[in-house]
Amino acid sequence: GCISLTSVDLTPLASWVNVTNCAYLLYNCRSLTSVDLTPLASWVNVTNCGALLYNCPSLTSVDLTPLASWVNVTSCGYLLSGCISLTSVDLTPLASWVKLTDNSSLLSSCRNLAFVSVLFPTPFPLSSGALTNGNNCPIYVPDDAVDTYKMATNWSAYASRIKPISEKTES
Repeated sequence: GCISLTSVDLTPLASWVNVTNCAYLLYNCRSLTSVDLTPLASWVNVTNCGALLYNCPSLTSVDLTPLASWVNVTSCGYLLSGCISLTSVDLTPLASWVKLTDNSSLLSSCRNLAFVSVLFPTPFPLSSGALTNGNNCPIYVPDDAVDTYKMATNWSAYASRIKPISEKTES
């Protein structure tokens, strides 16, 4: 709830290797425009990261790549919910989160997203409504995985939005 925080250095947290719950870590940081999550890559025991960046309306970009090592995550509901300044997000790093049981409202209220990408051939577990974000932006996936995504559990709700990455144009 650091509403005036415009930047944050997470480097001191890199040594916290036994973290299992980081829910609401940067919740309601309304002035935060960017964040480097790299120091959190060592948090391989995280199981709950729900609302990690919930209601950060000034966040214009986020690289989730450092979170790919979080292979034990079971809950990440509202992870980016309310990040209304995000114009794109790559969810590919979440493909390693195969133990997910809840990622509800993952992108809720991210209404300014121009696109979402998931460049992994196999869809990760998805909760009902996880990618409902207030608009119908395309969800780009690998060309040869379009049908797989369109038929996957809960991904099928977004079948009309799932497009091959080859159709993505630069903006």
